[in-house]
Amino acid sequence: MIWLARKWRRLRRNQRGATVVEFALLVGPFLFLLLGTMEVSMQYFVATAMDYSVQRTARLVRTGQAQTQGMSAEDLREAMCDNIFDLFDCMDNSHIDVVELDSLAATTYSLPVNANGDFTGVQIYEAGVGGSYIIVRGFFQFSPLFDVFGALTPRLTNGNRVVVASALFRNEPF
Repeated sequence: MIWLARKWRRLRRNQRGATVVEFALLVGPFLFLLLGTMEVSMQYFVATAMDYSVQRTARLVRTGQAQTQGMSAEDLREAMCDNIFDLFDCMDNSHIDVVELDSLAATTYSLPVNANGDFTGVQIYEAGVGGSYIIVRGFFQFSPLFDVFGALTPRLTNGNRVVVASALFRNEPF
């Protein structure tokens, strides 16, 4: 029994392996924070790129260029994708709506997602005339990098997320 007490004292004083245990305890939270920061940064980057692209595309409608050149919704979507600078596969993953508003009262809209949770391509295009109130909404689906916050954010059935950017304005007289 005395030999067991001696071994126990020797084991309590032994510090070998303490660093490995401390590292193992800290590496999980550190990686979660690191990957979470990268995921949030990517989502912010996608949202900023989409917002810039929609603002540039909305300018075509606001100034009357889209109407006088006879641009279609597909042409506007292509212009929106050109403004993203080929960072993402925009043409297969985007959607644009241009809607003329009767008034500036609160409006509702739905995401271009069908009942099964799939991204759809049905676009609305009502560019209006000079002085019309218009809202341009761009939708983009993208795949998350690491899916750190998977349970916290809504997703499509394919695992992608939808980013929405919009511009509300009154058409210039043209």
